Order: sequence, then structure tokens, then C-alpha cells
Amino acid sequence: MHALAAQELEALGLSLIISLAVLASEILLVGMYLSAWRRGLSRKKLEPYLVLLYFLICCSIAVGFVSFYRGEASTVKLASQALVLISLFPNFVIIVILILSLGLHDLRTQEKGT
Repeated sequence: MHALAAQELEALGLSLIISLAVLASEILLVGMYLSAWRRGLSRKKLEPYLVLLYFLICCSIAVGFVSFYRGEASTVKLASQALVLISLFPNFVIIVILILSLGLHDLRTQEKGT
């Protein structure tokens, strides 16, 4: 019984490490995207950043759900906290930043056009 709980915690820890690495990559890429956005690059030139960010967000959420569903009765609370804190909440914030920046980019290009 204790060996199984230790194995579950080990799997949860490994998935958290992977999720944190993906999240760190996302944060770095968001910084690069916002830097390029502030320089006024066209939407076409921002697309590679967006594609990579969308891919990393999907991977991060997938790893979060895998770590959540791997958690058994002894680690459900820990697994759900990890899912929310490391996967869902940061990705929600990143998505909001992307939506706001894309909306402001559209406003900026409309102002330049008129």
C-alpha cells in the first residue's frame, strides 16, 4: 500500500516538473511575443509566437490533466491543487494576455489605417 502511494507521488512529482518546465517555456515565449508586439510587428510576423504558445498551452493543460487523473484517493487533493495552480490558472492568464494584446493590435492597426 505504501509503495503504491510512493509511486503515485513520484508520478505526480514528475508530471509537476514537466508541467513547470512547459510553463516556464510559455512564460519566456510570452515575453518574446510581447516584446515583438511592442515593437509593432505585423500580425503575420507574430503568428509563429502564437502557434508555439497555443501548442505549449495545450501540452501544459494535457500534462496537468494527466497528473490529475493519475492521482488516486490518497493524492486527489494534491493532484487537483497541482492541476489548478500549475496548469489551469497560469494558462488562463496567458490566454487573457494574448486576447488583450491581439485586440489592442487590431485597434492599433485600425488607427494607423485611418
